[in-house]
Amino acid sequence: MKKTLIFTAIIFLSINYLSAQDVIIDENPQENYGDERTFGANKTHFVHSFINLGFAANKSEGSGANILFGASHSINYGLRYKLKLAEFLALGFDIAYNYEVFYLKQEPGKLIPTPELHEKEKFKFHKATSTLFFRINYDKRGDILGKYIDLGAFGSYTYSAIRQYYDVFQATNPILDHEFTIFEEKNLQYFEKLNYGAICRIGFDKFGLYGKYRLSDLFTKDFKTGISTAELPRLEIGLEMAIYQKN
Repeated sequence: MKKTLIFTAIIFLSINYLSAQDVIIDENPQENYGDERTFGANKTHFVHSFINLGFAANKSEGSGANILFGASHSINYGLRYKLKLAEFLALGFDIAYNYEVFYLKQEPGKLIPTPELHEKEKFKFHKATSTLFFRINYDKRGDILGKYIDLGAFGSYTYSAIRQYYDVFQATNPILDHEFTIFEEKNLQYFEKLNYGAICRIGFDKFGLYGKYRLSDLFTKDFKTGISTAELPRLEIGLEMAIYQKN
C-alpha cells in the first residue's frame, strides 16, 4: 500500500509541476481565436487523460467480510472525451484501467472467502471500466475545464480476480526467527465479471473529488447461497487529476 501511495503521489506532483509551466489564457478565447477552433478544454470537443486514487468508504454488508479502511483502495488511469452541448452543459464518456484491492480483516467471525485466519489477506481486481456522464459547468472560465459537477453511470469488466494471503511459520533455518509463505489464487469464479453503478464528480479545473457507488454485487449468487450473503463495500471516495496542457 505504501508503494502504491508513493507512486501515485509522484505522478500527481510531476504532472502538476509540468502543467504549472503553462500560461492560462483569458476568459474570452473566442475574441482572440474566433470560432474556427473546435478542440479545447472549453470548446466543442476535448480529449484528455486522467488519474485518480480512491478508498473504500463504507462498511461491508452483512457479517464476516470486514475490511481494513485506508489500505483498501482503487487506482484508475484512462482517457476521457467531452462534447460541449451548451455554455454550461456537456456530455462525456471515458475508458480506463482500474486496479482495486480490498484488505480483509483477520478476526474471529470472518467468513469471506473462508473462516481461516491469515497474517494478511486481500482481494485484487484488474478491470476495464467505462463511464458515461453529464457535466454541468458553473462560473466563468477561459479555455480550461473550469468548475463543474459530473453526474453519471459506470460499468466495469473484471478480467482478473486474485486472492492473495500469507502466513508466518517457524523458520527451519536457525539463523532466522521466522519465515512466511505467500499464497495466490487466480481466476476466482465466485466474483461477478460485470459491475455497474453511479458516479458523481466535483471538479476545479485539473483537480476534483469523486464518489462512486456500486449498485451490483461483487459475489455471485452461488457464493452468496453457499458461503455468505456478505458484500464488500460499495462506496468509494477519492481524488482525481485531469492531465492536459493549457493552451
